Amino acid sequence: MKKIIFTLSLIFLIINAFANSSGKINGKVIDKKTGEELPGANIIIKGTTIGTISDLAGNFSLSNLEPGVYDISCSFISYKTVTIRNVVVKQGEEIFLNLKLLEKDLNLGEITITDKFERKTENSIIAIQKKTASLVNGISAQEMSINGDNNAAASLSKVTGISIDAGKYVYVRGLGDRYSKIELNGAEIPSLDPNRNSVQLDLFPNNIIDNMMVYKTFSPNLPASFTGGYVNIVTKDFPTKFTFQFSTSLGFNPQTNLNSNFITYKGGKLDFLGIDDGTRELPKIAQNGIPYRYQDDQKLDDISKSFNKTMTTTRQTSFFNHSHSFSLGNQVNFLGKPLGFIASLSYNRSYKYYNNGENGHYTLTTLNSPFLQKDLQLNDEKGTMNVLIGGILNLSYRLSKNNKISLNIIHNHCGNKQARYQEGWSLYHEVNFQTRTLQFSERSFSAAQLRGEHTFKSLSN
Repeated sequence: MKKIIFTLSLIFLIINAFANSSGKINGKVIDKKTGEELPGANIIIKGTTIGTISDLAGNFSLSNLEPGVYDISCSFISYKTVTIRNVVVKQGEEIFLNLKLLEKDLNLGEITITDKFERKTENSIIAIQKKTASLVNGISAQEMSINGDNNAAASLSKVTGISIDAGKYVYVRGLGDRYSKIELNGAEIPSLDPNRNSVQLDLFPNNIIDNMMVYKTFSPNLPASFTGGYVNIVTKDFPTKFTFQFSTSLGFNPQTNLNSNFITYKGGKLDFLGIDDGTRELPKIAQNGIPYRYQDDQKLDDISKSFNKTMTTTRQTSFFNHSHSFSLGNQVNFLGKPLGFIASLSYNRSYKYYNNGENGHYTLTTLNSPFLQKDLQLNDEKGTMNVLIGGILNLSYRLSKNNKISLNIIHNHCGNKQARYQEGWSLYHEVNFQTRTLQFSERSFSAAQLRGEHTFKSLSN
């Protein structure tokens, strides 16, 4: 027992002697102007690896220091570093330092933050809907890509309250196309059909579209020439950096594609582009008028022989529905100003086919007749090939941060080739009835828009 007490006493004496041989520096770090404690400040002894940080109350402590003269440095984010020189530490003594720091004067250069509002995402459509006072729906390029549609008409059919007639004309809330208005980038565009008010939307491939907004109620910033709905098609703007995109897709319908009995007819060499190569042109001899019978039988015979000899349908294997598109864009410096451009081209070719269709003609024989009399009953078969080619070139030149001019050039071309065969019995004439229809139509749309966007700061206050 005596040995244990002696050992503990010896250890205590050694520790006490060691503690009395070293010194200690305590202190507090505060803001010189406000007196606020600064937690997390770095305190180090210069020329050594000894250091510590201040606690939540700004206090710090440096223990077990050998007697000597030290330089104490204190630093903190956004404050000037303070150094206390020639701090004398004596054996067994404690020193208290009150470190007061001043904030730095930070001189920053001008910072300009610019951003571009993306209009091709679903989030951008939601943001537009939130900020618009009128009732509006829309569809973005992002959603159109997911749906796999190839033209504006097919994409708009997915919007609530919209229906598409004949695959090209828009109906808003059940009202016909003559009650609707369609614009391109806020500018009015004419209809290609003289009997229709609205534009044929199947002429616009999705590859050139950023978004389409459908307004179903009036507002002061919209034209007053619609009662059903207003559709604004917004085309792609130029990118801020080099971009290159290419996409291709194949579609298959077991009734239509790779069908060896697909009904068609022999056309021109450029039918795959939706362009007639002159095969269907009116012969020159017939352009100056056709004589009556017996008036000039020889000329009438020559005119008849000059027409295309293809008068019947043929069978061939149809290909897949397919579409291809690419776009190229960049921004370069021209005369010291940013010049942006984007060029886009798309090609789409699709097929439609049905057989075993029925086409009947009926007559109401008397006013009070309980049934309709069947005059003609035909079996119907039809094959259709549709080609859509679209291109866009968009140039934008920023004169200054508040002024920009843009040139938008669009050309779309659509070709439609149809072959139809109908056969049946005419009860009225009591004869077998046959009809063959060979049809080819071309439609094209070209537009050039020169726009300017200018911000006058003096008028914004």
